[in-house]
Amino acid sequence: MEVLDRHVSGSLGGPAAMAPLDVALEYLRGNIWRLLPPYLTAMAPFSGAVLLAIDVVTSEHRANVAGACALLTLTTCWRWGWLAVVQRRVQADLRREPPRPLLPRLATILLLRLYANFALLWGSLIVVPAFYALFISGFATPMVLERPAGMWSQTRQMLRWIHGAAGRLGKACIALAVLWALLAASAFALQLFAVHSVLPSLLGQRTADLAVTVASSSWTMCVFYFLFVLFDLYWTVASVVIFYDLQSRRLGTDLRSRLLELEGAAA
Repeated sequence: MEVLDRHVSGSLGGPAAMAPLDVALEYLRGNIWRLLPPYLTAMAPFSGAVLLAIDVVTSEHRANVAGACALLTLTTCWRWGWLAVVQRRVQADLRREPPRPLLPRLATILLLRLYANFALLWGSLIVVPAFYALFISGFATPMVLERPAGMWSQTRQMLRWIHGAAGRLGKACIALAVLWALLAASAFALQLFAVHSVLPSLLGQRTADLAVTVASSSWTMCVFYFLFVLFDLYWTVASVVIFYDLQSRRLGTDLRSRLLELEGAAA
């Protein structure tokens, strides 16, 4: 309860920085079956395009690169549109209101995500632009649905919010990075254990060919993508919760009510 109180009051302490991530996990645990249909709809075509791109890259079929990139671009727009549907559902649950109209504002959301992903890609070496772009990309849907004003004025406002809470958001980024590293390390350790210990000793299977497959670059990229899919669903929910955490002084009462309900469901 004290953590929730500090979270709603806008404290910049360590526990308050992690509170939105905890709330997102509890929300996801209680609503996973409601979110899976639109999320799988978003990811199915995109996953096919990613696997095709991995095959093209690892097999060095340079003649097919242009087609794979075009397909990946189209499915990325499809994915962003359906992720907006997922985030709108989370937003409606947190606000305890009916979902807000999405189609009239979908173009603005897609454009914001496009700009944010450009900054995330090209600014990753500088770190700072990527930091802001990561949150702008996650906040695009709740921001546009919450504040249907001009896109650039919304973006400037959001940049000010992110800058003002940089310490808390930085701690959240570190926590997410550690979680990702542990998840990746566990996945690769588990597959090595299965290939070199479990299958040969318990099942009597010859795993020489399987070990070669597991050590290949295409398999490694596929594993990383699978982990991305799991992590992406969590971030899709967490970014909406973090967005409202930045507005906790104005929306503290509504958010506190929903947090208490989530805490009661987890008990």
